[in-house]
Amino acid sequence: MHKSLATIAIVLFAGCLLGGCNVGGVANHPAVDASLAKRDLGPDLAGDAGGVVVVLPDAPLGSETGGTSCITIDGSVYCVGTTCGNGILEGTEGCDDGNTTGGDGCSNECKLESGWSCLTPGAPCQPRCGDGLQTGGEECDDGNALPGDGCAAECKLEPGWSCPAPGVPCQPKCGDSLQRGSEECDDGNTTGGDGCTSECKLESDWVCPIPGQPCISTVVCGDGIVSGGEACDDHNAVGDDGCEADCRSITPGWVCLAPGV
Repeated sequence: MHKSLATIAIVLFAGCLLGGCNVGGVANHPAVDASLAKRDLGPDLAGDAGGVVVVLPDAPLGSETGGTSCITIDGSVYCVGTTCGNGILEGTEGCDDGNTTGGDGCSNECKLESGWSCLTPGAPCQPRCGDGLQTGGEECDDGNALPGDGCAAECKLEPGWSCPAPGVPCQPKCGDSLQRGSEECDDGNTTGGDGCTSECKLESDWVCPIPGQPCISTVVCGDGIVSGGEACDDHNAVGDDGCEADCRSITPGWVCLAPGV
């Protein structure tokens, strides 16, 4: 077996010399360990074996067979094939999640994709929450993993928020009856003049104590001061005298020239 590997390796190594190889590392591979009399071919194999690791060119375009990793020990070259999608991290693979489907964190060439973390070979990769890239099952990614700002620590959308673009702060949804973020009020609509503006800012002379409920005017009808939503104020809260009892309308046929009179 040892001699057979050497023979095969010489052929591969000749092709490597002609086609060009990249110096690299190789992950621990039980099959190669056994064939080389239990030599340690782990990540530090260059130090253990006193050899050089080379990686043959990738397989032809369209093939998913990966490439080949080789090592020179005592003048002989030994190679082991690398197969993208077999769930084993080999050669210069950046990841191997057990398939050759891209878009899931590990590309069809076993290269790590942006926004993902592939910690365990053979297991699905996971999107990196908080990196500003919305990938996989993330509903949002505002560039951090802090809750309470619209995008939760697991990159799930929080109620009352919208996160239109990855990597930028989320925005509270005005008019949904949920007071969030920079909203000063939210009375369940985006109509101004009722105490809470269309941008969920509190209007003068109003209080909005309960989100989703109508705001309450702090204006006192009958104090002789026209304020808030008052149309008039004749110093009383009696109707049919030109200024109606709620001070919000003028009695038909009347004119109120000045507040308090």
